[in-house]
Amino acid sequence: MNILFLLGKFPSIGGVETVTAILANEFSARGHAVHVVSFEQVTEKPSPALDERVTLHRLSYPVSSRSNRNALRDILATCRIDVIINQWCLPFHVTRLCRKAMRGLPCRLLAVHHNAPDCNARLEGLRMRMARTGNPVNRASLRLLLKGCAMATGASLRYVYAHSDRYILLSDSFHQAFRNITGLKDTGKLLTIPNPITVENPEFRYEPGLKKKEVLFVGRLEPNQKRVSRVLETWALLEPCFPDWTLRLVGDGPEKRSLQEFCEEHRLKHVSFEGFQNPAPYYEQASLLFLTSEYEGLPLAMVEAMSFGVSPIVYGSFSAAYDLVDHGKDGCILPAAGGFQAHRMAEMAAGLMREPAALRAMARNAIAKSRKFTREHIIPQWEKAFLPDAS
Repeated sequence: MNILFLLGKFPSIGGVETVTAILANEFSARGHAVHVVSFEQVTEKPSPALDERVTLHRLSYPVSSRSNRNALRDILATCRIDVIINQWCLPFHVTRLCRKAMRGLPCRLLAVHHNAPDCNARLEGLRMRMARTGNPVNRASLRLLLKGCAMATGASLRYVYAHSDRYILLSDSFHQAFRNITGLKDTGKLLTIPNPITVENPEFRYEPGLKKKEVLFVGRLEPNQKRVSRVLETWALLEPCFPDWTLRLVGDGPEKRSLQEFCEEHRLKHVSFEGFQNPAPYYEQASLLFLTSEYEGLPLAMVEAMSFGVSPIVYGSFSAAYDLVDHGKDGCILPAAGGFQAHRMAEMAAGLMREPAALRAMARNAIAKSRKFTREHIIPQWEKAFLPDAS
């Protein structure tokens, strides 16, 4: 089968880009001809490296230009593409470009939504502004703007759904959220395929004695989605009680300086900013993972950490958290009702930090749970989705 991935930035650093490279390599290894089309190239080479049989194609901005439509149509026809995997399903004009380029050609379009359908950076940014303002007039204005943006998001999702052969979500729990924001009742084209673990660890064997007293965060240091400040608020409550433990932040981003200033103001001595790194060595030695995002799809760092025996403590702001974690068995979930509460997350962490036996049992259960997200489990689901009668 001839498969084409379409996304905004590639090569680039990010979860969607990493997943695309992993899937492209796996499909290629299974005998499929794979092509990747992007509008922007941020880095020189993909990470992980692409199979040499995968072909890269470049389009340019603006997305909806006639030259892009003609170039994409030429790729579809010349390479005899059977399936387009649209990794950039919002905004809707990417789908419109695909449909114009596909006209009269025998290929199918699969849209992939890599986040919760009812959350995105724009909506969350407005919610943050509402929470910060004390002016009732401003609050009312922001509420109206938020409602309008939610309606626009719903309209975009309806368009993409109507013009795609399949609409793929990362979790079954997102189906109702999709119906709520779009107002659609007939959603038979929805399909769930989780992202696969992207950091492989075939040689890893869980050895409790090799684990260190380390808490880990892996991801972008930014305030809209990841809310890393919450990780530090929680750690500020833990560090005085556990001076032999360390918090490591693996990642970078615009919030780094303010996070460092927080550490200085609160005299936190056991926080290490590691920058962008291959997270595998950190997973191997860490004992706990903190995830405090305001919204997520199916966070790769969480599943990857679990595969290395790192027990997650996660803020349950997104429904897929409950797909990944059975609270108290293979991780802990701080319920989102009432908002984020650092002292409650700290209490959960402290309970495990004081009880090595409980932490070891949880780590083993986390490893077992992560096997649902191996490539061996996920790739067949994709190949089934390629078929016209997939369900």
